[in-house]
Amino acid sequence: METLNTWCRMLYYFVSWEAGIVSELLTKTNMVDGITDTFMPMRTDSVDDELAAHQPCLGESKGKYVLRYLRAVVAWHAAIHVLCRSKSLPELLKNIEIGLVEVPRSPPSVLTLGEISAEFFMRFPHMVRDRQVVLKTLERCYLHKRPHSDSNPNMFFGCIHAEAMLMGLLNYHNRYSAHAGQDVGIQDPQIMQHIVQPVAEAGEAVIAVSKMCCWCCDWLGKNLESQFTLPGTHGVMYPWDPPNVGVSESVLKKLEGELWDQLYEVVLKSVEPFTAGTSLFL
Repeated sequence: METLNTWCRMLYYFVSWEAGIVSELLTKTNMVDGITDTFMPMRTDSVDDELAAHQPCLGESKGKYVLRYLRAVVAWHAAIHVLCRSKSLPELLKNIEIGLVEVPRSPPSVLTLGEISAEFFMRFPHMVRDRQVVLKTLERCYLHKRPHSDSNPNMFFGCIHAEAMLMGLLNYHNRYSAHAGQDVGIQDPQIMQHIVQPVAEAGEAVIAVSKMCCWCCDWLGKNLESQFTLPGTHGVMYPWDPPNVGVSESVLKKLEGELWDQLYEVVLKSVEPFTAGTSLFL
């Protein structure tokens, strides 16, 4: 990790070179035109959530796209550099408490395609009449989203998103503070309560992330008991694991129902052309 950090710091100095040479070379020459789009990063817990932000924007040249990607890689170093140069930082730090939250890994397995299909027909029994089309659509969605490992189809590749975990912690200390001593897996509950409780009791909390949220995080922010301000959502769904604190079973059940309804709408769009064709033939 130390070596990686060193290389990223060197890359930051190169990208932010005051002479602007990197920006000039990437945006005003054709030096990156030969780069292909065949490379894809290895799948990790968070890579799916990152890919949306790394897609080329409409009308963006390849040079500007590469420059934006490099700046994203060194964003942490850029932020630290700005903070360290700030003359007002020492004064600000007097009233700032910083906590690092380490979230446990997600559960190791997910429902199989067969289990999802069985549950779908149980929830929407009228869809049995189009069973084959439904099964093919579910299989296509399952393989496209790929919330699993190629070598182990049942291995879950999702994670608890940072903004979801923050909302869970704040909601937990805001709504369930009377039970803050109960065992929910928080390693240092007193320290956590000291940092989080004042923020939770202050009212609507702003969750500051550098990009728009996924569909599930945005939904969670609107349906927890506490009030949150989020940067909005791009509407994309990723493999997602709910926070292990601060989210009641009733909220999780409601989210589960919403997700099944979303899947139903996708399947229905695949079934409708076949149904219309049959009706026309009859």
